[in-house]
Parts: sequence; C-alpha cells; structure tokens
Amino acid sequence: AMAFVNGGFAVTIVDLSRISRHDVERIEIIRGAATAITGHGGAAGAINLITPGRDGTGSTLDTDNPTGSSRISLGSFREVRLDGSVDVRPAGTVDLSVAAAGVLSDNRYDYERAGGAETRVNGGGREGSLAVTVGTHPGGRRDSPDSGQSAVRPRVESSLRVSSSDRGLPGSVEFPSATARLTDSSLAATTTFTSGRRGDTGWGIDVGAQGTLRSRAFTDPGYPLG
Repeated sequence: AMAFVNGGFAVTIVDLSRISRHDVERIEIIRGAATAITGHGGAAGAINLITPGRDGTGSTLDTDNPTGSSRISLGSFREVRLDGSVDVRPAGTVDLSVAAAGVLSDNRYDYERAGGAETRVNGGGREGSLAVTVGTHPGGRRDSPDSGQSAVRPRVESSLRVSSSDRGLPGSVEFPSATARLTDSSLAATTTFTSGRRGDTGWGIDVGAQGTLRSRAFTDPGYPLG
C-alpha cells in the first residue's frame, strides 16, 4: 500500500508509532486497489495522512489565540516519549506551527539461555524531530468575516522538518552485538499551493514541490573485521 501526506506526495514510512500525533489530524484509508487514484504502488490500497489545519480547501486555524499541547508517555523497557506543538498567528494572514517530538529508550532486559542468565544490551536509542510550518493567505483568510462559503481563498504553505536518530542494533540471541549502531538524519522541505471553494459545487486544487536530504550510517567498532 502507498502512504500519502495530504493526498499529495507519496512517503515511505517504516514505523507509524514514531510520528508525533501533532503532525497528524486524521488518517484516511482506501481499501483494495487504488492504482487509479494513487498511481503505481497502490494496488493494495492507500493511506492518506492529513496534517492539522488541512481540509483540502485551504482552511486552517479557527481562532487568533495561540494554541498548543504537550505529552509525555512512559513505555516498557524504560522508553520515554515526549512531544508537543504550538500554533500561532503572528499576522492576520499568516499561520505558524512548530512541533517537536523525541524518544529515549533503553530496551535492556534479562533472559535465560542455555540454562544461564543473559542480558539483552544495545537495543535502545534516541530519536528527535522538529517541524516548522508557515502558511500564508494571499487573498485573505477563508474564515474572515467577509468570506462566504463560495469564496475562493488560495493558501501557500511551506514546511521544514529535521529529524535524527541513533539506534542500537543488538543482533540475535545467537550472535549478539553490543556496539553496532545505526544513525539516520534527514532534512525535508515542502511547499504547496492550495485553493478551493466549499459548498454543493465545491472544488479543490493542490500543487506543490518537495525535497529531501537523508544520511544513514552503520558502525560497529566491536566487530572483528571492522
């Protein structure tokens, strides 16, 4: 199945649990073949991730007051998750959203093997991400007092997301590894133009561009062959 953001760009997602809940407003799932809608790769269906403030017609926040939220959660194997977001309007036609998330985990535990006690090590890691989104309304806000349901209000949105992770690779029970690490860093920039009109004969259009820089590296200082 293919995964999309706001029905636009296809993305590759390894673990949905690593995405901050503040980055997703709702999830749309298309079951069955969706190649006619998504193109190649959608034969098994499609998943559309809708980010906050995007309904396909350019509407965003409903209030001029800053809003925000934060969350901390504790998981098994000493895992800690932190995330938060802030949404403000520094100007009448500008929206600003900042979201951050992080995960710290140890994943160390004891187990029995061949009649003896063993400890699984090097299974933890740390991850973090920061996303900044700026949206502008060149023709005025859709939710302004003089904006009717049939008014067309274009919106331009630019976002920058930085993420980094450093994870341990513990190996298998037979061949454990105490020093193997996998680091992954990425920088993604997206710009989209959205316009549309609500109502019985409503319509919407999205045009955008996206660029991503990514770096991955594997190291294992304790491996005999380097």
